[in-house]
Amino acid sequence: QGYCVLDNFLTDGQARDLRNEVAECHKAGRLEAGGLVNGKLPSADDAKYADRATRGDVIGWFDSGQEEWPHGRALEGYLLKLGTLVSELQTTVPELAKITSRSKAMVACYPGGGARYIKHVDNDGKHALCKTRLLTALIYLNDGWEEGDGGELAIFRADDENALRRTVPPVANRVLLFWSDWRTPHEVRPSEKMRYSVTLWLLDNTKKSPEAEVAEPMASPTADQPPAARDPQPSLAEDTNRKESVQHEWSSQPEYWELKVQFPGSDAVDCPALDLSDTQVRLVAAGESILCLPLPSGTSGCPLSKWSKKKRTLTIQFPRTGEVPVSLSPMSSSMAEQLASQGWGVIDGFLPGPEADELRSHVLQQRALGKLQTGKNSHEGPVRSTQDGSVAKDGPMKNDEYTFCDSEGGDAPPLRELTRRCNQLLAKLMVGQEAGSNLAELRTINLLQGHPMMAVYPGNGSAYGRHLDSTAGGRGANGRVLTLVLYLNPFWRQDHGGCLRILKQLADDGTAGTDVEPLHGRLIAFFCQDQNPHEVLPAWRDRVAVTIWYYDGDRLKERCVGNEAALTGVFEGG
Repeated sequence: QGYCVLDNFLTDGQARDLRNEVAECHKAGRLEAGGLVNGKLPSADDAKYADRATRGDVIGWFDSGQEEWPHGRALEGYLLKLGTLVSELQTTVPELAKITSRSKAMVACYPGGGARYIKHVDNDGKHALCKTRLLTALIYLNDGWEEGDGGELAIFRADDENALRRTVPPVANRVLLFWSDWRTPHEVRPSEKMRYSVTLWLLDNTKKSPEAEVAEPMASPTADQPPAARDPQPSLAEDTNRKESVQHEWSSQPEYWELKVQFPGSDAVDCPALDLSDTQVRLVAAGESILCLPLPSGTSGCPLSKWSKKKRTLTIQFPRTGEVPVSLSPMSSSMAEQLASQGWGVIDGFLPGPEADELRSHVLQQRALGKLQTGKNSHEGPVRSTQDGSVAKDGPMKNDEYTFCDSEGGDAPPLRELTRRCNQLLAKLMVGQEAGSNLAELRTINLLQGHPMMAVYPGNGSAYGRHLDSTAGGRGANGRVLTLVLYLNPFWRQDHGGCLRILKQLADDGTAGTDVEPLHGRLIAFFCQDQNPHEVLPAWRDRVAVTIWYYDGDRLKERCVGNEAALTGVFEGG
């Protein structure tokens, strides 16, 4: 259809910060009466644009760097996320591969009182100042918009400019993408209230002229040259030995956390795109994730980034908010809602990036020291997989490497932090008011926390067949009530496998299951007493995780009367 509407493109906090920055820019008097492009007033040849009845907005053109945009870092965060989206779309929309750069961001305000922009196209193919435009991308920043406020964008048919195709209300956090040329005639309807937006044009500079609008490179793998002229570049996303390809480290500074990512080798490589959320930072190249990390604790999601092509180093600084997180209340509320509705839940960024990296290193160090033992029912060599990626029926039940450990030991500070956070989460769940039979029953149980289990699934197709973590009676009645698993895989991507598949019934064929990706710092929790049968799908890259089970203490004590020694070394406390 030539256009696309995306709601809730940013998180609520990111959208709010961006609107505040735009409003501050407007209040500072940095916006001027709308011209044709980049703030240049139209010439006599373009006089039709100068009439305020034709175009009644005020605009400004800005880079996202701090020198030109001192209002905050939300604009940079938005542009980074938009660049990631466009880069990923290039694999399915071939025309977008023509994009070589982007315009500056046009910040616009329609002040109300009927301000509008009459029917036009963003690239009429004639004017040098706009003929490089390929794709228009804009985000609306208008909280509380209601019908009657006006300011809608009306899109018309290309073959009949009087035929309305769609009217798009300018509601907050809505992104609109459309072709900039003759295919998308449009207009801004009269706005009766203040209307803010930020517009970006993605450019095809193979049509560039000396008068073309000022542009800056896209943060994407195709930023520098058109596809026909681009020299073959190494694909970071295709590297198989990630340990030797990408190195990263955190460092703590008084005002910020700094992440440094090093790409080895000598061949030229473009800067990867950044994808930011409230909990994670992801580096993307060729449409695939090459690194995904939880954000450090107490930082904002609007970082500063610097790419050194010569050193092949990306440096990202996450400003500290000045606030020390004192509880996991938002996380616990989210988890409680998920547990109540479906019996399991996921929290991304549960363990902050530096701590997650430290814990992963600890697990791998214990493995290197030979302290992990092979799981039951395992065998030598790789597991044969079927065409759909599942384990063949004659494969092993379980063949990970694991060990239980005491998180209070002096040599395991990262385990102590994980245990502390898990127990804090459980404490919040136990005193919460959320409804649900599972949660109500959980709050009546005297829980005991088991020792953490560190596990590595070797990347040779190792898996764990379909099973329950606990059953109500019989041999499998081990007293487990709740399972918590933290994943520690910063380089995970889809073809690495190792997802946790949660099923409704043990006899399910798997097609109705839900696959949970083992992303770095992600926590999954699920009730395990006759609930949530699951399996670990074949892992084709080493998969690291730490699991903590919570037990029904009273039930276990009843089972172990006269043999209390059976509990020794299993639990750490209530």
